Amino acid sequence: MRKQIMTALLTLSLVGTLSSCSLVGFWLSGCGGEKADLVVVNESSAVIDGISVTESSQTKSVSSEDGSGLLECGESYGLELAGTGECVVVLFDCWQRELARSYLEFQGERLFLTLKDWGTMTCTTENTMK
Repeated sequence: MRKQIMTALLTLSLVGTLSSCSLVGFWLSGCGGEKADLVVVNESSAVIDGISVTESSQTKSVSSEDGSGLLECGESYGLELAGTGECVVVLFDCWQRELARSYLEFQGERLFLTLKDWGTMTCTTENTMK
């Protein structure tokens, strides 16, 4: 029985990893798919462990449960936003240190927020991930 449970957990973990989403992200309705208003893309050497989005004075956050990382280089994570308007997106590392911060104006069109090395972020309406 223990072996079956471990096999099931390993399978779920592998599925989460292969889909570029942590299991935590999967259960928190992240990874956005076709409904994602904001897609965070990691093109940096840093590992993103947390994403915080503040809009209309309400903050929502997502992070990995164990500090192992939410997004490694080449991975992306989609989020649905509450509505149009201004929002602040903050990315954190596994020690909860701020990697980068961006102030965005969401007008209903999907945004791709890409973290590059040295804490630089770009925001476009097209996916530039290689």
